Amino acid sequence: MRFTSNINEDDLLSPAVKESVGAWAEDVTDDSRFADTYKAYEKSIRLKIGIIVGLVIVAFLAAIYSIQSGPLVGGMIETISILWQALIGTADPSDSTVHWTMYATAPVLGCLFGGAGLAICGAIMQSVLRNPMADPYTTGISSGASFGAAIAIASGSVLLSFPGLTVVLAFMFSMIPVAVILLITKISNGSPITIVMTGIGIMYVFNALTSIIRLVAGGTAMSALDNWLMGDAQLVGWDDLPVMVIVTVAGIILSMYLASRINVLSTGDENAKAMGINADRLRIICLIITAVVSAGIISFTGLIGFVGLVCPHIVRMFTGADNRYLIPASAAFGSVLMVVAHMIGKLVIAPTLVPVGIIMACVGGPVFIWLVIRKNSSAW
Repeated sequence: MRFTSNINEDDLLSPAVKESVGAWAEDVTDDSRFADTYKAYEKSIRLKIGIIVGLVIVAFLAAIYSIQSGPLVGGMIETISILWQALIGTADPSDSTVHWTMYATAPVLGCLFGGAGLAICGAIMQSVLRNPMADPYTTGISSGASFGAAIAIASGSVLLSFPGLTVVLAFMFSMIPVAVILLITKISNGSPITIVMTGIGIMYVFNALTSIIRLVAGGTAMSALDNWLMGDAQLVGWDDLPVMVIVTVAGIILSMYLASRINVLSTGDENAKAMGINADRLRIICLIITAVVSAGIISFTGLIGFVGLVCPHIVRMFTGADNRYLIPASAAFGSVLMVVAHMIGKLVIAPTLVPVGIIMACVGGPVFIWLVIRKNSSAW
């Protein structure tokens, strides 16, 4: 047996193999097919980036329009001027138009960042769990937050001494499902089925506990709890925005850093392991990111569903499943959707404000049904 570094002289290789290797070694830069394919790839990338930029611009314009759509604020130009003056510190807080503009701005900014955060959580969950029905609430985070908020709201006298008790308890109890899931996955395995089934079980437990509190709570407490459970952007104040901004921006940065690995994981655990990626550990890291981001948002806004479910599916039709573009596009579209839903809630039966959670349910319900009956689910 003779070994050689020259493929053409290797007796162990058949002529067909030698011919194939030679074909792969040929320079294809002058091949028109290669040039056409590369141009098509560049065009698709530019299109995806253009969609993301366009959605960001639409989100900004929708936010400005939503702020000035109230009865006690000025037009769009005046609103932009007031916001700019407030940014540089020259706005007059005693002016009524300035006062109501700033009052209307906090909930809109809450929708802007809250929608972005919930949307990226949905995009990550659907890719990591390879489940088109996955969103932040699949893990039971929302049910835990509901129970924490129910305890705080039912303790009316205590709430007077600690105004932030609702947010604190909602966040604390929303992290309990995450801790339970991490414990169970460590004992057994971190497969998508284990995570989803564990989350569903925790959801039923917390929903039952919340129902018990509603039964024993008084009429005033029950009304306040129902308002929180409907999801209302008006609950967001200026003091709440820093936390929402930090968790959302941090979530976007971390998810973009992990986007390439999430792409591999979405093709299957075997492929991820073949590429040197610890599938279970990456899934747990993504779960923690989505838990912290979604909990940090719903603790202030109340329960707002379907954003994480709807946005990634709609955006995926235009950007594809590549998380490097899907995640930022979902964030931008989530902002647009939440801001528009909040604006509709202010105008649909004005002067009564319909909570944004109700508007989102009206939109998300039909989309959820469509996802159930769609025929091309084999893509997952």
